[in-house]
Amino acid sequence: MFIGLGVLGIVVALFSTWTLKSDKMIIRFVGGVFAALVTIGVMAPAYRAEIAKFFEVDRCLDAGGRWNYESGSCEFEPNEQ
Repeated sequence: MFIGLGVLGIVVALFSTWTLKSDKMIIRFVGGVFAALVTIGVMAPAYRAEIAKFFEVDRCLDAGGRWNYESGSCEFEPNEQ
Protein backbone atom coordinates (compact mmCIF):
# COMPACT_ATOMS: atom_id res chain seq x y z
CA MET A 1 0.00 0.00 0.00
CA PHE A 2 2.72 2.48 0.94
CA ILE A 3 4.72 1.62 -2.17
CA GLY A 4 1.64 2.46 -4.20
CA LEU A 5 1.43 5.79 -2.40
CA GLY A 6 5.07 6.47 -3.29
CA VAL A 7 4.41 5.75 -6.94
CA LEU A 8 1.29 7.91 -6.76
CA GLY A 9 3.45 10.70 -5.32
CA ILE A 10 5.80 10.48 -8.30
CA VAL A 11 2.87 10.59 -10.75
CA VAL A 12 1.32 13.57 -8.96
CA ALA A 13 4.67 15.36 -8.92
CA LEU A 14 5.09 14.76 -12.65
CA PHE A 15 1.63 15.95 -13.64
CA SER A 16 1.40 18.86 -11.20
CA THR A 17 4.58 20.39 -12.59
CA TRP A 18 4.42 19.17 -16.15
CA THR A 19 5.49 22.55 -17.48
CA LEU A 20 8.32 23.68 -15.25
CA LYS A 21 8.03 27.44 -15.65
CA SER A 22 9.78 28.65 -12.52
CA ASP A 23 12.41 27.65 -10.00
CA LYS A 24 9.66 27.13 -7.43
CA MET A 25 8.02 24.49 -9.63
CA ILE A 26 11.34 22.72 -10.16
CA ILE A 27 11.95 22.61 -6.41
CA ARG A 28 8.43 21.25 -5.83
CA PHE A 29 8.93 18.60 -8.52
CA VAL A 30 12.29 17.46 -7.14
CA GLY A 31 10.88 17.48 -3.61
CA GLY A 32 7.92 15.34 -4.66
CA VAL A 33 10.12 12.81 -6.42
CA PHE A 34 12.49 12.72 -3.44
CA ALA A 35 9.62 12.18 -0.99
CA ALA A 36 8.22 9.37 -3.13
CA LEU A 37 11.59 7.62 -3.36
CA VAL A 38 12.14 7.92 0.40
CA THR A 39 8.68 6.44 1.01
CA ILE A 40 9.44 3.51 -1.27
CA GLY A 41 12.88 3.00 0.28
CA VAL A 42 11.51 2.97 3.81
CA MET A 43 8.51 0.76 3.14
CA ALA A 44 10.05 -1.83 0.80
CA PRO A 45 11.98 -3.70 3.53
CA ALA A 46 8.86 -3.84 5.69
CA TYR A 47 6.94 -5.67 2.99
CA ARG A 48 9.79 -7.98 1.97
CA ALA A 49 8.97 -10.57 4.64
CA GLU A 50 5.26 -10.50 3.77
CA ILE A 51 5.97 -10.98 0.08
CA ALA A 52 8.37 -13.86 0.81
CA LYS A 53 5.77 -15.58 3.00
CA PHE A 54 3.12 -15.16 0.31
CA PHE A 55 5.30 -16.94 -2.24
CA GLU A 56 6.20 -19.68 0.27
CA VAL A 57 2.50 -20.38 0.88
CA ASP A 58 1.82 -20.22 -2.86
CA ARG A 59 4.56 -22.78 -3.63
CA CYS A 60 3.11 -25.10 -0.97
CA LEU A 61 -0.40 -24.88 -2.39
CA ASP A 62 0.85 -25.30 -5.97
CA ALA A 63 2.64 -28.48 -4.93
CA GLY A 64 -0.63 -29.89 -3.56
CA GLY A 65 0.07 -29.27 0.09
CA ARG A 66 -1.80 -27.50 2.83
CA TRP A 67 -0.29 -24.52 4.64
CA ASN A 68 -0.45 -24.71 8.44
CA TYR A 69 -0.49 -21.10 9.66
CA GLU A 70 0.02 -22.10 13.30
CA SER A 71 3.29 -23.92 12.65
CA GLY A 72 4.23 -21.92 9.54
CA SER A 73 4.91 -25.03 7.51
CA CYS A 74 3.63 -26.93 4.51
CA GLU A 75 1.85 -30.22 5.18
CA PHE A 76 1.11 -33.07 2.81
CA GLU A 77 -1.45 -35.78 3.41
CA PRO A 78 -0.76 -39.31 2.21
CA ASN A 79 -2.64 -40.41 -0.89
CA GLU A 80 -5.70 -42.48 -0.12
CA GLN A 81 -6.64 -44.93 -2.89
